[in-house]
Order: sequence, then structure tokens, then C-alpha cells
Amino acid sequence: MSAAHFERILVVGSPGRTDRQDALTLQAAVSHMKLSWITARHGKDIAAKALPDGVEREVIGDIALSTWRGHVDAVQTIVTSRLSSALILADDIDWDVRLKTQLLNFARGVRFVLSTPKSARTASPYGDNWDVLWMGHCSERFPANDPGRYIIEDDPSTPSHKHLRAQSVAGAASVTDDASTPLAAHLDKALFTIYPEHSRVVHRAAAPRCAFAYALSASGAKKVLWGLSVRGLQHATFDEALAAVCNDPSLDPKCISVQPQYFFRHRPHRSSSALAKKRPGSGEVRGSTPNIRWSVRMNLEALISGRRILQDQFPDQEVSPLEGSDA
Repeated sequence: MSAAHFERILVVGSPGRTDRQDALTLQAAVSHMKLSWITARHGKDIAAKALPDGVEREVIGDIALSTWRGHVDAVQTIVTSRLSSALILADDIDWDVRLKTQLLNFARGVRFVLSTPKSARTASPYGDNWDVLWMGHCSERFPANDPGRYIIEDDPSTPSHKHLRAQSVAGAASVTDDASTPLAAHLDKALFTIYPEHSRVVHRAAAPRCAFAYALSASGAKKVLWGLSVRGLQHATFDEALAAVCNDPSLDPKCISVQPQYFFRHRPHRSSSALAKKRPGSGEVRGSTPNIRWSVRMNLEALISGRRILQDQFPDQEVSPLEGSDA
């Protein structure tokens, strides 16, 4: 994938969800991405003796087990294949048509946060000393002791504050696989009080939730495979366990996050979720992807048909031209 400069893109596919595979295949095609699929196995099919220390099937549940094993299989692929890096995606996510430009800016931010000199020649555009790049989440906050943040100002792909949602006092998002329950993107309140409109902030990961999209370097994959399987699993869900690895000083993790995120879960038009919106002037319910302005999924028909006008989910003006996009 030339846009992101990762050696491979791995998608963790949900068992039986060929509908998601169809949609993501089209999204990748119009975005010039090549995907490698890893189908998660059903939780009930994972042998009890294969569960890591600390896991009780009755407590964690089969859905969480399936998600955990699918992601661990993806991580294992990076280690086994000796990949220098890989981007790991959930099978129901969405991104902006300007992803290539977004990730170029993100790479500058990662290098800044990890103190990589501008003049340093590195194998990766993100530098050579990162472990996890957490680019798709549903909740995040800034670290208490933040050594540095990189501010991307006047980012036209970032929605204005009125379209973003701040964290509650508890600072936690509602994370669920139930389509009837809303899943919102909760961002640190400082994003709204410190930084101007249309700002995106790259920083050390603090408490990300939901692993919609993240990249691992070779060193990061080894740390994650150790922390989420071989050493044992002390957290009920994969995203909580991955966040714990990012906050484990014994592993010296270098995990970078971004607010707002670059990837988010898409709810298709048939969903009864609160993320599904009614099309103005009609009774039709259409899909939605929080925080993604020129959504690839929402604009698939236009992109496939070669139309030059794209729909902006969170417009500052009525329409957005395709000129200048990366599609």
C-alpha cells in the first residue's frame, strides 16, 4: 500500500460476514490498497488448553475470544513472515478518500513525538523506533505526562468541533458489538478547549479503546504477541489488552495515537444504530461513519462511477469536489 507505506495490510474478518468482506474489498479497490484476509475463528472452536493464562471462557465470552484470536493470528503473521510492518484493520471500518495525505502528515507527527531528527534517513516514513500506531479507535485521551504533541492545523479532513464528541467525565466510550447501541467517538476535552477548529493531534497513546485500525512494526508485533498471548491475558477484551501493552514500562512500548482518528467503524444503512442517519427530506435511513468527512464507504457509488462530486458527511459547505482527493 503506497499510501501508508506498510509492508502489508491485514484484515481480521468476522466469521461468516461476507457482506463486510464485499464492502471492504470495494473500499480498498478504489483506494488502491491490497488486502490480506485473516478470518477469525468462532470463539467456541478455540480449545480450552489454547487459551492464555488468566482467561476464563465463561467470563470473557465467545465473541471476545473470537476477536482476540483473530487479532493475535494477524500479529503472529507479522512475526512469522518477518514483516517490517503491517497495518491491521477490522472488517467494518471506513476512512477518508484523502488517506494518503492524512498519513503523510501523521508520519511527520510520529517522527516528531518520538524525536526522530528530520534529517534522519529511516526505512519507514514513520521512523524506525515505533511499536504501535493506533489510528482507529472509539475513545482516547491525552497522557497525563505528555512529552510532546504534534499539531496538524487547518486539516480540511478534520470535522469542526460541533461534529465531534468529547469524553464524559468518566472518560470512557460505550463499546459494544450490539448494532442497536450507539458507538460514538469520544475524544479528549482538551481537543476542544486548547486547539483551534480543524486541528488533529498526534501524541503518545494513553487509553485508546476499540482496535479498529492499528499498525505494528516488527518489534511491536513481538511485544504484542508476548503481552497478549504467551505471557497471559489479564484483560477481557483485545483492545484493553493492547492498551495495557502500550502502558507496560517493562516492554518499553512506543505507541502513538491521534485525535480525531483516521479510521472508524461504519454502520451500514440497514443498521438500527444511532449512528445511522435519516436522509434529509425522506424516510430513508442511510449509513454513517463518525469523524470521517469524505467517507470512502459513503461515496463508493460515486467513486466507482467516476463522478467528480463527493458527499461530505460533516460539511463546512454544501458539497466537496473530488479534485485534490487521493482516490
